[in-house]
Amino acid sequence: MSAEIPLAVIGIGCKFPGNSDTKDLYYEFLRNKGDGMIPPPPERWNHNEWHGSKAEPGKYASTLGGFVSNIDLFDPLEFGVSQKEAQHLDPSLRLTLEAAHQALVDSGIDYRGSNTGVYLGQLLTSTAELKDDRYEVDNYNGVGKCIAIRANRISFTFDLKGPSLVLDTACSASGYAMHLAVSAVRLGEIDQALVLGASTMVNPLHTVSFSKLGVLSPTGSSKSFDAAADGYARAEGFAAVLIKRLDLALKDGDHIYSVVTGSAINANGKGKSLTMPEGEAQGMTIRAAYARAQRNPADAFFAELHATGTLVGDPIEVNGAGRVFSQGRDPKKALRVGSVKGNMGHAEGCSFMASLIKVSLMVHNKEIIPNIRFNKPNPKIDFVGGMMKVQTELEKITPDMAAPDGKFVASVSTYGVGGANAHIVVESFETAAEVEAAANLIREPKTNTTPLYLFAVGTLTEGSLGRWQNALTSHFRDLGEPRSLRSLSRELTRQARASPYRSFAVGPALTPDLKWSKASLVSAKPKLCLVFAGQGPQHIHMGRQLSEAFPAFLDAIKANDEILVNKYGQPSFVERSGLFIPGKQATLAANGVWPVADVVLSLVFIQIALTDLLKGLGIKYDYVIGHSIGEIAMGYASGHYDRETAVGIAVGRAAAMTQAEGNGGMVALGVGVQKAKLMIKKVFARAGVDTGLWVAGINSPKAVTIAGQHELVDIMVEIAADPADKVFAAKLRVTCAFHTPLMEAQEDVFKDFVKGALTTTHEPIAKVMSTVDGKWLERDLDVQYCWDNIRQPVLFGTALNKIVQELGTENVSFLEITPHPVLKSYIEEIGGNPISLIRRPNPKVPAQNTGEHFQFLEGISNLLMTGYKHIDVNKLAGRTDGIVDFVKVPLPAYPYSKTSCWAEDGAAASLRLRERP
Repeated sequence: MSAEIPLAVIGIGCKFPGNSDTKDLYYEFLRNKGDGMIPPPPERWNHNEWHGSKAEPGKYASTLGGFVSNIDLFDPLEFGVSQKEAQHLDPSLRLTLEAAHQALVDSGIDYRGSNTGVYLGQLLTSTAELKDDRYEVDNYNGVGKCIAIRANRISFTFDLKGPSLVLDTACSASGYAMHLAVSAVRLGEIDQALVLGASTMVNPLHTVSFSKLGVLSPTGSSKSFDAAADGYARAEGFAAVLIKRLDLALKDGDHIYSVVTGSAINANGKGKSLTMPEGEAQGMTIRAAYARAQRNPADAFFAELHATGTLVGDPIEVNGAGRVFSQGRDPKKALRVGSVKGNMGHAEGCSFMASLIKVSLMVHNKEIIPNIRFNKPNPKIDFVGGMMKVQTELEKITPDMAAPDGKFVASVSTYGVGGANAHIVVESFETAAEVEAAANLIREPKTNTTPLYLFAVGTLTEGSLGRWQNALTSHFRDLGEPRSLRSLSRELTRQARASPYRSFAVGPALTPDLKWSKASLVSAKPKLCLVFAGQGPQHIHMGRQLSEAFPAFLDAIKANDEILVNKYGQPSFVERSGLFIPGKQATLAANGVWPVADVVLSLVFIQIALTDLLKGLGIKYDYVIGHSIGEIAMGYASGHYDRETAVGIAVGRAAAMTQAEGNGGMVALGVGVQKAKLMIKKVFARAGVDTGLWVAGINSPKAVTIAGQHELVDIMVEIAADPADKVFAAKLRVTCAFHTPLMEAQEDVFKDFVKGALTTTHEPIAKVMSTVDGKWLERDLDVQYCWDNIRQPVLFGTALNKIVQELGTENVSFLEITPHPVLKSYIEEIGGNPISLIRRPNPKVPAQNTGEHFQFLEGISNLLMTGYKHIDVNKLAGRTDGIVDFVKVPLPAYPYSKTSCWAEDGAAASLRLRERP
């Protein structure tokens, strides 16, 4: 292991004394000098009955402890546990499930099914050794209290597939767990690790044992580093952190609290006593951790020491640490030391996690947490020789505290009775210079539009989804700062990816009046097929709002236009048409009936721009399919064509279609192919001809397109309107009989132009379903294929049905790439799941005119609700100028619906659940 592979702490979850039930509450508790020491709550045991002198049999000589509030409350349904089974789960297991969930959610990683290890450190059981009534023992007793299964339960609940194990090295258990997890991630055995610690006090027996050993404080508090130190106070704690390789965390846009660069473990060997610490062995652990971090211990500005407050242990540990950290240290930069045990007591198997989270939040917030219960230095500790001072006030971390490379370096020590030692080197992610530069950065560009945000939320059960929405909207109802709203949008969307139940809303802020989508149960991970529509969806408003909201979209439009002008010698389509650019007046007809050349260019331009926008958001697709003109942009999306080729094919098609303009018309019929052919025969019979009308497209089993001579198309419309056999018929807004023999006169014009534009094709990035051949593409998208796309009927329904039949309806989603969804009904008829991106304004239904930015985010949200994974939510939530700039936004507590699992006698979780007010 080396610092060449540093690890990032990207997720934190915890429940500590002082009502510190989240990381944010814990941090505020510590920075405000919180004191979590209280007498044992009466629901745990009768303190007066057990308290006495150390010499009394069956008594303990300690007055206070660090107790976690509401330890009996649990939400079994949220974690997939039956109420009957929940009665038998050890309290530490119930609460580590919550801490694990907090850390996973906080990290935002898509954890289900991932190669994530679970490493749980725990010193003592809480109920396994308690006697259950022999007649109430059932199949849940063993797995609910078995030590070995505790980590496995977490892996099972969250579908984590890495190694899953429980460690007990006494008070250093969670430190050892961290070291083993760090090693596994660095060796590449796992992608990330969930490291946990747990400590409970549900009965007084262990407190009696430790009191007899002489390590507990009679006054009930840990007075670390102080002359009045008289032992430690026991505490509870449940905590989890998620660690991941730093390079991968940066790649995935994870929020980084701190960076772990070095870790080490060892044992005292044959020391003075089994229970006495060894300063030299502890010092060796520190040196080894710093060697692996490729750092000098003198680089550290702060060390969180084990420092439980014992008369013997503190001087040994602190003096041993001083000998290491003082070597080569600048006398003006004394090492600040502290111990969280003064605030909350000694959480034993979870004590390392309490310290690690404290230090991680310190370097993240650039503050040094004060120590409490330090009044007079312990005379046996050489603070001067060790160049150390106890931190007693909240203090900002300043640039002069940084290591030579600008990073802020801190340490976390933990030691277990019996001699198991561990040490971790923790650093800030940013350098001092980067922190200062970020503080002076002008964050927000000026904009004339109200930004919109996607808020996707996810929970473990449907019942908690509404509670989570209410909690969020209540908490953030007054949040209006754009950077924070972007960050909130990103954080919630990242978290939702791993949740089975999801919902979303789009709006300018997270207010109570926001409209949420219906809850979706996500069970599949569908692949994505992009669907490119042909003629019909064009309108004068298309792309304007997307150009304003997404610079990448406008950049693509401009790039298309530059190629049109500079390579193909055409006038600027953007300037000539007035399309796409916000504030420009369109010169084309408001009804969308445009010259065919303008239809072709407008659709190809916007479809290429939409493809670029999707790619820029990290959206990956597996399949593409195009309808008529849509196959040009489809070729671009598939990777066969570059931008110049796609624009060139569009220019060639526009030229050929212009020459064909007026050669016929087209009509959409709501019938199948066989019925359409019978209707064509009726047309021929009425007109006295035997040709001139053809099936130009098969859109679905109940929808075809007919094309041909104008007079025959009109007769078809009349026949379809016959009350005796009425058929849906709609004349299309076109002036050519595409996909029929009437186009053959333009073959040479088209091919002569396109040969110069389509000189080569490229390696595809997506599989093409051809609507020319009605099957997966088996030939090149060359000039002949492009001509066949004009001349041959469009086999859209045939091709789409093949995708659905081969892949299954649950395994693929169809995203329509068009300025208005025109293929949705066809996709639904064939059994596919269509998703629309944008649509034209509807003057008849003003409520639908939410705008393209809103509609685009809504479409992406609908894609997320299907279970689709491949979206870069960092870019989706980023600024409109493309800069990814986020802060960590504190969230309210997750809305567990809790019932009490506490037994009537307060000794074990073995009786029925009961509602607790």
